[in-house]
Amino acid sequence: MRSEPVEHCPPPLRTFAAAHEGAVGQLRWNADLARRYARPGTASGVAWGSGTLIARDLFLTAGHCFDRTGGRWLRPLDDRTGDVIGSAEIATNMHVAFNYQLDPAGELRPTHCYRIVELVEHRPGELDVAIVRLAGAPGAAWGVAELAPTGARPGEAVCLIGHPLGFTKHLVAGRCVAASGTALRYLGAETFEGSSGSGVLRISDGRLVGVHTNGRSSAGTSSGVCVSALIARSPTLQLVGRAAAAGGTAARPCPAPRSRRSP
Repeated sequence: MRSEPVEHCPPPLRTFAAAHEGAVGQLRWNADLARRYARPGTASGVAWGSGTLIARDLFLTAGHCFDRTGGRWLRPLDDRTGDVIGSAEIATNMHVAFNYQLDPAGELRPTHCYRIVELVEHRPGELDVAIVRLAGAPGAAWGVAELAPTGARPGEAVCLIGHPLGFTKHLVAGRCVAASGTALRYLGAETFEGSSGSGVLRISDGRLVGVHTNGRSSAGTSSGVCVSALIARSPTLQLVGRAAAAGGTAARPCPAPRSRRSP
């Protein structure tokens, strides 16, 4: 399936998107790197990836979004050492934008941005995922995704919601073809640069079963990290899961997107 703006999906998927897209955000570099660094690189203001809220202030995305190398953009250099800044500092030079999408009339909705204050986990268990903490409690406004304790089965319908190529929020659907060890593979889900970190949601229950990390291979499949495998390696996700099981605030439905007339 082609990636489509969430507002333009076929009716069944549009209903699904409305229930789950609020927790999806776009990872962006801050636009003030030239004021902070003598050698700021070339990434200032660049849309960098996608991700999903998993708690009131925790955002799950791809680990390579905070790597010190990779891609065509140059990261800032530390003024003292001349080296590329570390992953934790890369993270705090970014923010996450929510509600970056169109309304039914095709107009942009108001975007709400939250700065990253901490890189909580980076590549736990050497998996290509990261968890960052956001200022404030955006999950209270936008909802959070529910983690799936069991992985997707081959043949199950899944979808990704994210910001391919830096565009407004899009959805693309496909089917799981394999879930083995830590890897989740899916067919039919067209992804692009900027999709990295998008949550992979199981359509039958809306739960988060994976984190997208790799685009289409020569075999035609895209791939990501299984959330069920990640939980075993991430102390943070274990805490999130326990809070949800205890009836805490770790998982809650996503509200409807806000129009320009919303407060």
